[in-house]
Amino acid sequence: MAYITVKGTLVKFHNSGTGFAIEERYTNREGVETKKTWQVFPAIETHGALPGMTITVNGTLSASVYSFQDTSTLEQVHVPSLKVNNAKVTIEETGATPAATESAPF
Repeated sequence: MAYITVKGTLVKFHNSGTGFAIEERYTNREGVETKKTWQVFPAIETHGALPGMTITVNGTLSASVYSFQDTSTLEQVHVPSLKVNNAKVTIEETGATPAATESAPF
């Protein structure tokens, strides 16, 4: 079992409500900007992350292959699906939080 850390942008929540997808962007060896989508299943469902936020997830890695027939070419297509299970979600600081002032009543 492999343990992995992925940093990316939360793209969408799963319809089942059990997880979400994040998009990781990086530059590959050839210098080309590449993106990879990861399916994340968090250990705690009340993680507080929303679509568009940059987050880091740590968890166990699993992979599978999703196969389907392309309707236009009628060819069998195989797509890898990368998952982070039992993930710990950390929301990256965006700097958009308001600063506390001494005049605040609490």
